[in-house]
Amino acid sequence: MDTRLPIDQNVEIMAIGAHPKDVEIGVGGILLKMAHRGYTTVICDLTGDKTSTDGNIEERSFASEKAAKILHASDRINLNSGDLQQNSSINQIHALARYLRMYRPEIILAPYWEDWHLSNYSAVQIIQNAIHLAGLKEWDESLQPYNPLWLSYYPLEKPTIPQIAVNITSTFEAKIEAVNVYRSQFNETSPFISPFSTSHKDYLFHIESRARYFGSLINCRFGEGLIIDRPISIDDICEFINP
Repeated sequence: MDTRLPIDQNVEIMAIGAHPKDVEIGVGGILLKMAHRGYTTVICDLTGDKTSTDGNIEERSFASEKAAKILHASDRINLNSGDLQQNSSINQIHALARYLRMYRPEIILAPYWEDWHLSNYSAVQIIQNAIHLAGLKEWDESLQPYNPLWLSYYPLEKPTIPQIAVNITSTFEAKIEAVNVYRSQFNETSPFISPFSTSHKDYLFHIESRARYFGSLINCRFGEGLIIDRPISIDDICEFINP
């Protein structure tokens, strides 16, 4: 996709994933819901998932573009940095920092670091370091320094109780449609590995089960969870609970 919005384009939300499909699984419903409300969203994949054992690079590239259209994302970028290692590289951090300065999203959604998949921990290190670098005046004077208004994390594989749950009942079917375009990566003949492994033969069932769980926390049919690592500033608690 990678259409490169104008530098002055107002981007409200950037959702970042370690691999293609992570954003769809974690916050696909939220992104589409916000797009329906007129907010501009961008998806950033840190890798092309080149080491995946299921599907191939061309299939995953086509799938990511199709999924972004389903979720009405204004743009999708891929750093193509190869498989994430435990120690994030300076090149990955610099590349993401430049994109952050270009798009200047108000909100960043990142994978939760306490996850069964090690690459999500590595991804959070890259994202946090890139945000710090993007805010430094002394670094890369060709683009203005940038700091997001809010950073939140979305759980993926490890079962987690979120601090925030968003009602995605109206966008859940489209979320599943977006996830399902990666079907080539769902190895339906593999044995059971973990409750949220894409190698499980009925992975979409687990996505639906988790969405129903998050929804049950806020008395709706389907939900997605977000995790915060610091307090949110609230001026009016009545307005907060009745927006």
